[in-house]
Amino acid sequence: MVRIAGRIVAMVVTGLLLRGAAGPEPLWWLAWTAPALLLWLALKSSATDARWMTLGAALIGAGANLHYFTIVTRSPLLAIVLVTGIALFWTLAAGVTRRAVLSRRSAWALFTYPAAWAAIHTVMATLAPDGDWGLIGYSQGDHPVILQIAALGGVAAVAFLVSLPAAVVVTAFTLAASGEGWRRGWTAYLAAAVLGLAAMGYGAVRLVQPVTGQAVVFGLMALDADIRPRAAASWISPIRDRYLTGVETLAKAGAEVIVLPEKIAVGDPGQIDVWRAALAGAARDQGVWLEAGLAITHPDGIRNMAYLYAPDGREAAAYRKQFMAPPERTEGYSAGSDYSVTPVGGAPYGLAICKDMHFARLARAYGQLDAAVMLVPAWDFGHIDQWMGTRMTAMRGVEQGFAVVRTSKEGLLSISDSHGRILVEAESAAGAGRTLLATLTVEPRRPTLYGRIGDLFGWLCLAFVVGMIFPWPRRQSRTV
Repeated sequence: MVRIAGRIVAMVVTGLLLRGAAGPEPLWWLAWTAPALLLWLALKSSATDARWMTLGAALIGAGANLHYFTIVTRSPLLAIVLVTGIALFWTLAAGVTRRAVLSRRSAWALFTYPAAWAAIHTVMATLAPDGDWGLIGYSQGDHPVILQIAALGGVAAVAFLVSLPAAVVVTAFTLAASGEGWRRGWTAYLAAAVLGLAAMGYGAVRLVQPVTGQAVVFGLMALDADIRPRAAASWISPIRDRYLTGVETLAKAGAEVIVLPEKIAVGDPGQIDVWRAALAGAARDQGVWLEAGLAITHPDGIRNMAYLYAPDGREAAAYRKQFMAPPERTEGYSAGSDYSVTPVGGAPYGLAICKDMHFARLARAYGQLDAAVMLVPAWDFGHIDQWMGTRMTAMRGVEQGFAVVRTSKEGLLSISDSHGRILVEAESAAGAGRTLLATLTVEPRRPTLYGRIGDLFGWLCLAFVVGMIFPWPRRQSRTV
């Protein structure tokens, strides 16, 4: 009984620490350290105990997302399913590591755990409707030195790097305790150390590269207000006036490009035409580039659009959102498929909307179009996921080498450079809304290896994991 109680305590403590690494705003240092306890539970227990202890700890940790998932999906049952799914990822990563280390009895098996997380990121980004939202690779959003490795292998490479130290420590102690000794695996431990130091060095060098280009003043404004299709004119007009006043204020303060949020209004074509005319007039009157998100009801589904207006009032670009958030999928929004890149002041600017930037393949398409800046109107969920939404979007900038200007309702107004550094940010507000004015040096897109090879690193990691957990064929001795 005492033994079982001790294991339950270990499981709970591990789970509570994992909560800090698995939520919408993770603690970066727990992402590096807490997994060591999870791996210790997996490697130092019997097969049966390892399964229930790692799953229990993972469920406690992933439970940090339960409230958020409930709001996003509007279904407590579906939220529980999603939490369970994340917990299974942690359990899977620990389980394949256990199998590799205990069956191979080789220090090289330490690379199984980081490779498993890189593979999970890659598979989820490819197959899941919500991509690899919130997985461990995004936990380092406020640490640009670490993020730079994404320019080589995407967020999967960041996940690999973050997961490496815990795997080294636990694998080394496990093999030493089983009589394998420390010296036998020194080449694997040295390789892991060199790999980690090289990644950090690459990040440090990349961050000191000079930034040259044209200084552009950006204005951002967000108002936490919701306009639905059947909203009364008495509700719509004051909100539109506040946005137009905000555009005027930002322009007078020196803004050259102004970005408003996603879906500042949702309505039928006639209602939205009024907004489009007003926005075009504001761009013309203030002599600025103006981007705003609007949604139009349509027989084939609601179209979530972003419009870009030139200083002469011309509608220079229109973009239709490609990846829908869970509420949009249930509300009948239809997806677009085209990309939009427009020259602004001599630099190519791309348009995307909120969740679009959670998907590396969409950002890669814009990288191939040489977008130097992405304008991203967004709408987060009650400020709960604002950190994660902003950092996932900034990660796309590191992967492809472009800057990002993101304005979100119920979230953050932010600007990040091509290295993923958050240059400025402020929280949106109701009432009069929130405005932000900042200067960004717009440089040509920095080509990246990841932009050329895509998810090759993640798929290679998947192949490595498969190779580590399945038996290798043995050569048969030949008899004469």
